[in-house]
Amino acid sequence: MSNEVTFVRNLDGVVFAYTGRQLFRITNARIELVATLGVEDYVRPQSTLWKNYLFLTSPDFRPIVIDRGGLVKQFNNAPLCRLSTIYRDHLICGDIIEHHGVSSASRVLMSDLRKFNIWTPRSDNEAAEYDLDSYTSARTGVTGVTGLKQFGPDLLIYTPRSIEIMRYTGLERGVYNKDLLYSELGSVFKFGVVGNNRIHFFISEDNIFQLDANGLQTIGDPILEYIEETATTNATLLQRTWGYYDATEGEVVWCYYGRDSDKCDRAIMYNIYEQRWYADRIEDIHSFDAAKINDKFTAFDDLQVTFDELSGSFDGLSAPDTVFSQRLFGSSERNLYTDARPSDTLVEKAEPFIETRDEHFNDLDKVKEINSVRLQTAYGDDCLGVDVYVSVRTFIEESVEFEHVGLWTNDIRHKRLTFPIRSGVIFRFKFVPKPVDPQVGVRNVKISGWSYGINSKNSNRGNSGVR
Repeated sequence: MSNEVTFVRNLDGVVFAYTGRQLFRITNARIELVATLGVEDYVRPQSTLWKNYLFLTSPDFRPIVIDRGGLVKQFNNAPLCRLSTIYRDHLICGDIIEHHGVSSASRVLMSDLRKFNIWTPRSDNEAAEYDLDSYTSARTGVTGVTGLKQFGPDLLIYTPRSIEIMRYTGLERGVYNKDLLYSELGSVFKFGVVGNNRIHFFISEDNIFQLDANGLQTIGDPILEYIEETATTNATLLQRTWGYYDATEGEVVWCYYGRDSDKCDRAIMYNIYEQRWYADRIEDIHSFDAAKINDKFTAFDDLQVTFDELSGSFDGLSAPDTVFSQRLFGSSERNLYTDARPSDTLVEKAEPFIETRDEHFNDLDKVKEINSVRLQTAYGDDCLGVDVYVSVRTFIEESVEFEHVGLWTNDIRHKRLTFPIRSGVIFRFKFVPKPVDPQVGVRNVKISGWSYGINSKNSNRGNSGVR
């Protein structure tokens, strides 16, 4: 199963991420599985914001709409498509993978006005369909629609060799009219049209262009040779090239697979204000967004385990409740990255851990003895094992103080760590992955569950109850 995070989006402080056919909702220290979608391994969903809702489309699953709380609805009558946007309260889909048994890379479909499950054009609705001339890029082999992006009050539709303009006219005037804006140039990448509704950037057959109110201009001459020398020659990986606009830095960025590489590890960046190009190696980045998140949010792995079943808290994904605006980068190995900040070097790194709930084994009077713990855990080469800590109390209101009782490793007999007997009424455990390099930490640790070796003693603490 693919492990690249191909979609990440902030929705008013709540982060949604898509990886390995699964959509997750992330807020503070909590990660929840929203839905399992599609069957393909590597899919780049497209998202667009409408009012307080986020629409998500894909060539692999029918469009869905989510809000801050999670999945709201799936539109089962809508098309499977590679590209989408919201335009004048219509959902627009391009490069149709399947709709009513028909597939067409050069088709654009428009839903009815604010009725996103109605797609069949009729005289009393605003659903529409639009077939472009079929163009194929000689450079990348891509065909059909390669971009859908609003430009002022209009919608621009890109192919490898044309840019067409769609203007909404309303039901009484036929819903829309269209015209050819530019011929013999367009975007040769399906996910390469970058910008906002005032300025677009795209890579064409022989240059890189900027389109704004002043018209079209070439900007790619200084960087074209570098791209040719460093980009992959694998046609499938080349089509995974994708771009984003970083308003924080005033940069347009395209990420692509390097020559002889199986990672998306190269990027070219155009600074709009400086009008200068930069190039860099990146850490296998597949998605981008800016979000408001908690300070030490770092990475996730095997998130189909939401930790609800563990009855504890997974504090490795959180830290103090400091909320700030931060850029998010989705990478491989189901990781999310954030920028390093100057203050990060002044704060001790928060190590991930799982802390269990209070365990009294259905008896708040009887004294129990524990001398072992068994873990179901998997970890990578960057981890030495899991340090185990135990807290023993008599009353619930007593402060929790942990004592280290040993290091659990995969080599331990029967996966059970034994230690000198600890006696008490209430127990709490903490499991802390131990990194090979403390400066780097650990990324790939999965603690699926645990059990205890427990014995009840004959004595108890009397009838004092819970104080």
